[in-house]
Amino acid sequence: MNDDRHGNLRHKLMALAVSVALLLGTGTTGTALAMESPEANSSSAAQTNEARPSKGRFPRLEATTQAEAVAQADSQAGQPIATAQSDTPMTPEQAKDYPHFGQWGTNMVVKHKAQGESEWQDVDLSQGDSSVDEGDDLYFGLEYTVPEDGLKMADGTTTTTMVFELPKTVKTNAVSGKVMQNNEQVGTYTIAKGLITIDFNDDFAKKNWAEPAGDGQEIDGSLSFEGSVDFNAGDKDDEFEIPVPGGQDHTVIIKNKYDVTVSKRVQSQDNTKGTVTYVVEVSSKYGTKEDVSFKDVMTGPDGNPLQFDGSGAFTVTDEDGQPVQVTAPSDGASEFNLTLPKMDPGDKYIITYTAKLDNLPTDGKTTVNNKASVDSGKDYHDEHSVDTSFEQKPSVSKQGSDPDDNGLRTWTITVNKEQYDIDGYTLSDILGDGMKIEGDVTITPSDGQSFTAILPYTFGSNASDSNTKATYTITYKTSFNGQANNERNTAILTPPNGPDDCTTNPWQDGCSSSGDIWKDGNGLTKTGDIKPVQPDSKTIAMSWSVGIDARNANITAPWKYVDELQQPQNGQHVMLTSLEALKQSVIDAFRAAGITAASDSNIQVAFTYGTGDLTDKAIGFTVSSDTLAIPKGTKVSFNYESQGVLPANVGEWGVNYGNKGTLGGLSTNPSLNYKPEEEVGETTIEKTDVSASGDKTQHDYACGANEDQNNCSPLGVTTNTTRVKHFLSWNIAVQVQSGARVNDVTVIETLPKGLTLLDDTDQGTIKVKNQWGGSESKTITGGLTIASENLQNSDSVAFAGNGSVTVTGADGKSYTLNAAQSDQTIRITLPAAFLQAIGNGTINLGVNAAIDADQFPGSDDKAVQRVYGNTATVQYQVNGKDESKSDSQTQVVDSEELKNVVRKQSSKEDGNEITYWVTINPDAKCLTSENADDATGDDASGNTSGSCAPETLTVKDVLSYSSYGNDPNSGAGIEATLVPGSVKLYGYDESVTKNNSGNAWDSCTLEYVNIPCKGDLLNDKPSYTYDSDHTSAQQYRETLNITVPNKTAMVVEYTYRLSADKLGSNGTINNSASILGKTASKDNQQVEIENSGAHATTFGVSLYKVDADNSGDFLAGAEFELYRYDPDASDSGADGYRKINTAPLISDSNGKVDIHDAKTVEADEPNFNIAYKLVETKAPDGYEIASNDAYYFMVVDDDEERYPVIAPEGFNGNRYHSGDFFYVKNKKTSDVALPETGGVGVSGFVVGGLLAVSVAVGGLSIAMRDVARARRSRGRIS
Repeated sequence: MNDDRHGNLRHKLMALAVSVALLLGTGTTGTALAMESPEANSSSAAQTNEARPSKGRFPRLEATTQAEAVAQADSQAGQPIATAQSDTPMTPEQAKDYPHFGQWGTNMVVKHKAQGESEWQDVDLSQGDSSVDEGDDLYFGLEYTVPEDGLKMADGTTTTTMVFELPKTVKTNAVSGKVMQNNEQVGTYTIAKGLITIDFNDDFAKKNWAEPAGDGQEIDGSLSFEGSVDFNAGDKDDEFEIPVPGGQDHTVIIKNKYDVTVSKRVQSQDNTKGTVTYVVEVSSKYGTKEDVSFKDVMTGPDGNPLQFDGSGAFTVTDEDGQPVQVTAPSDGASEFNLTLPKMDPGDKYIITYTAKLDNLPTDGKTTVNNKASVDSGKDYHDEHSVDTSFEQKPSVSKQGSDPDDNGLRTWTITVNKEQYDIDGYTLSDILGDGMKIEGDVTITPSDGQSFTAILPYTFGSNASDSNTKATYTITYKTSFNGQANNERNTAILTPPNGPDDCTTNPWQDGCSSSGDIWKDGNGLTKTGDIKPVQPDSKTIAMSWSVGIDARNANITAPWKYVDELQQPQNGQHVMLTSLEALKQSVIDAFRAAGITAASDSNIQVAFTYGTGDLTDKAIGFTVSSDTLAIPKGTKVSFNYESQGVLPANVGEWGVNYGNKGTLGGLSTNPSLNYKPEEEVGETTIEKTDVSASGDKTQHDYACGANEDQNNCSPLGVTTNTTRVKHFLSWNIAVQVQSGARVNDVTVIETLPKGLTLLDDTDQGTIKVKNQWGGSESKTITGGLTIASENLQNSDSVAFAGNGSVTVTGADGKSYTLNAAQSDQTIRITLPAAFLQAIGNGTINLGVNAAIDADQFPGSDDKAVQRVYGNTATVQYQVNGKDESKSDSQTQVVDSEELKNVVRKQSSKEDGNEITYWVTINPDAKCLTSENADDATGDDASGNTSGSCAPETLTVKDVLSYSSYGNDPNSGAGIEATLVPGSVKLYGYDESVTKNNSGNAWDSCTLEYVNIPCKGDLLNDKPSYTYDSDHTSAQQYRETLNITVPNKTAMVVEYTYRLSADKLGSNGTINNSASILGKTASKDNQQVEIENSGAHATTFGVSLYKVDADNSGDFLAGAEFELYRYDPDASDSGADGYRKINTAPLISDSNGKVDIHDAKTVEADEPNFNIAYKLVETKAPDGYEIASNDAYYFMVVDDDEERYPVIAPEGFNGNRYHSGDFFYVKNKKTSDVALPETGGVGVSGFVVGGLLAVSVAVGGLSIAMRDVARARRSRGRIS
């Protein structure tokens, strides 16, 4: 065979993957970790290790070349077949003659983790020896390529079996399972007695054998499994070797698992005595090999170490509080040693003792260190140190009383409660704005006579201050002029040789501070508003309100309020109120506040003028008094107006007009922004549901008392009528263009049948969205409401369908709106004057309509959904021409009987496949959805007695996920594909109590039990369509539409296969279930793909021919031709492709076409990384050729050096991996006779009605463990 045949894509058996979780002893499956990508571990160890005793060993991963493999295969051709398939597991002795697939390894990954830990740690195979602990969980991942004709016994006999022997120190559980190719079993695998055995079916294994020699197919695959480390080597370490690609060994040393840890903490500390009590804990999770040596070292600065205090308590106890016998340390020792008994797993010792620092600092802070360390043998050590600071820092605290009748506040400072020697310390006091000390400062030592002083004061500087180790009390009084928003007072103590800036930075070392003591002061406020402006005006008027609030203290004279109009860029801001009017406004305000003595003789008001262009313009003013106080509890408020001169170009950000006010330390600085309203270019109308469901206009007729309100969107309910009314609410938002405001405008609303406008007296509540995206209750009154931001009261005002309502515009004028109702039609007239007052504002008309009682009469056998749709219209005139705009909106209401139409769903993970079960209509009700205006028949649902329409429903399943997985940078390439033929319908059976493993559980009807209530098979081939949308890698979508019968309790079953480009990829698949909008989901369901499983796939890509209207109807007889991109070939067409099939490729009875079929395609074709074109030349009988009759694709391999890419520039065909498949749809020709409708047969349900059922099931978190080269773009629908 020639060398080019080695790369023959047709001769490659792809993607054998075994992924098995194995744990020692318990028989339970542990947390699985998928193998890393080959790129992550491409390097290999270069060190050859010396021989060691007691070694376990993996099969060596010899770097066998393909030429060597072929030569070996040629020499063994034609030998008899050997198989190991048996009910009894093979022993290692029996396995020695079978091929060990470890020898064909191309990459090895090893990880370990301690028991109970969740994170795996890498074993670096690129370095020298590695080590793990006894009892660790281990993970092994091996990638390999079985060469052509590699399945041979030692004597050359062909075999269906290959083996993998584990080191003796790696313990696993016995596991067995199937080897799957897509949905077909091609073999079995067994793991037992330290041996992994894979047995292929004869037909599958033959594809690897050389017939003739050298004509076999390679097997690419991977193996990943978990185990644990165990051995019986006493106190000695053990080891095993791991072969890595390249022929080298990597030794992993298994260490006996011991440990010892220590921790230390301060239990208590006395700065005055210089003592500190420590608690030390010595613990061991796994036990110690021998006794534990404990050492404690205490240090301090300048030869002044911390020392053991023999006068304090010294104890050593175990975790149960029992004393442990040790020799106590010597008094005064700065370090000591203890010998603690050998520890068993979980043991703990608690050591408590006191240490003392003899020479305490007289100034500043001293820090000492205490380090505890433990050792058990030479390999187990731990230590922990604690710093402790001693500081002779005298304390200072302060408190203030309430003001007395004279407005004076008494302050009390306490210094040196510790009674340190504070000779030379200086006490300072920082007062806030408006505060002043009144009278003497009195200082009283705890053991002496009081004396007066001036702050700041240095202790020891007064003759009466002889004992500076006393505790001092300092008192004084302060006044406050009320011209600040708080009184702030801080006491600070500075040491004699301490920092110079304690008063500015009191928190640094050496400084003591009482902290800021705050007392509430007074307030100053200012608010403003822009008055309505005419469109052609060059100025705007602004009204301002100033509030001087003496809420906590008198504002004593003299005081002065300063008001500054701040100038905008390219504009002006000047006083509009005259000086006389302002004076009168201020004096009136003072008198209104109770200050009746206010007059122009004791209150001065003066304008301030600008400069330049503003020299003659008042740009502010002052209000002051030298004699008049503002008493505590008084608030003076006065108003004035200013004028803004607009710049020539206002701009999109508008113009800011600032206004600053100050009174002593009080200040306020509001700003108003003027931005001309954008003129409404055309009249608009928009109709929306106002309920909390937002865009989802679907509601429940009533929510049960205990129902999850997050899953219920209730209607509004009235509260003050003899009959409770359930009502719908919607809003009609209208904006009227300026040209239409010269005439009245009419809004016409037509209520759907079955709805009645609420009465004037009706009140109720409804859930609406709040500003944070949640919901809140809103009270409504009456059938109609009106609101606008350009009305004085922005809240809704109610009125009746035949009535009027009066509202007040922002201009202060009143306007009357009229409504007239005839049957279901309501006409609301908006007067022209009202429209001009509203201007560009939005007019919001609310409609509240009750659902008539006969709409939801209740039924034992029906579940009704009612659809209420209607249109609102605005009629107006522009330039004498009548015009109108309309908007429609629909709300859907579900009867109470629909609550359980989707009650629960379950899922099962099996290898790389996820099967879903969705319970539909468990009460077997007739499910109906009717437009209120279209209902006919004996009842409001349109059904005559005994009938149920429609006869069939469409169940919709949308599965969405990101191809990137959970890591956008991972290149995961995650895909999910519907398994052909997996869609089935089963009856609903509430008696099911066993889960998918056969274990008895509670009833399947319980939400927390993951068991489908699956009864007898109803239909194994229902009609369905399946579509894939992979246009966005961030949001792949797989869509299923399944036709099911109405009035039938059932469980829908379907299976998706998962794959990824890289092993170890993980992601989240979202799939939720709903019918008629009713949802029952398992959001973010955490599912991990089972590790026990095996998969194998013969090379190639396949397509399935299906009916365009039924993806479960597989079509035979379609014919295709295959073209390869080969622009240099003489027989290539103008597009560079040449035909390479020797006979038509024809879809079989299962609709399948194997594109790599050796009987119909040239030798060596198809191959990797080459562009191909597949052309449909003949459609199945009764069908038309698909409109996109040419399909471009490439089967990719990441080894582009071996398989160079050959494709036209800009090639955008689908990219597949070997084993992928896709669907091609065909439509029936127009002259094909259609089957009769209405029947249900074994071949599937016939579509009768058009009622859509939307289905989706839970969120799914997956850990992908698929083949080494997993699928990309698989399962596409074309």
